[in-house]
Amino acid sequence: MTSTITRRILSLISPVSAAGYKKTRLGNGGDGGYVLLDNFVDSSCCLSIGIGGDVSFDAALADRGYDVFQYDHTVSGPPTKHDRFKFFQIGLAPRGQTSETLHDLDQIIADHNISAYQRPILKIDIEDAEWDVLLNLQRSSIELFDQICLEFHNLNRLSDPDQAKKIEKTFRFLTQTHAPIHVHGNNWGNFYIVNGIPVPEVIELTYASKINYTMIPSQEIFPGEYDTPNKPDESDFFLGNFQF
Repeated sequence: MTSTITRRILSLISPVSAAGYKKTRLGNGGDGGYVLLDNFVDSSCCLSIGIGGDVSFDAALADRGYDVFQYDHTVSGPPTKHDRFKFFQIGLAPRGQTSETLHDLDQIIADHNISAYQRPILKIDIEDAEWDVLLNLQRSSIELFDQICLEFHNLNRLSDPDQAKKIEKTFRFLTQTHAPIHVHGNNWGNFYIVNGIPVPEVIELTYASKINYTMIPSQEIFPGEYDTPNKPDESDFFLGNFQF
């Protein structure tokens, strides 16, 4: 695979800005926090898929009046409680690969009638399972969400032509309905040179709905003022403007 193809794929996650909106950070510094547009509404909800040992992001939304539906089959419950948390010891799987302990996102969305909420938020951090989940998701499901926080793993697999096709297909699916408005390299992973281009192994992306926001070119440098290193005792990964 050439650097031209790598750049084409990375251009799909080159960030833009939502005109008229500032950003904010919800949750702790390091792992557990995410950067979103500072645009929250009353009585909405968040699907938080993969909670692990830090629910500070979920708590920040719950404190704003959001119902937070938490899914994680690897823990017995959230480490801290909140009246607006609704926890399910269930993981996320692609359609056609579900079980008692693994549900698909389309079904979870239907179970909670997400379409009835105004500007719901989706957060997914499921340790490399995100690719298959998203590739099997219906567009009508993903387009319900106003903002989406995603952590993508093993981006260094862009060096493999077959994996690169899968990555490109995933990013193209998301850009049908949403635009990336924030990017951050997770420094718990490594930095790789893929076809001459530095690429973080793990990358955090925030997407915003193309229907709800007007997108303009970004002038930001990443990491920005709301970012903190996931691994606090080491320097954050410098991504620059991340334009390809």
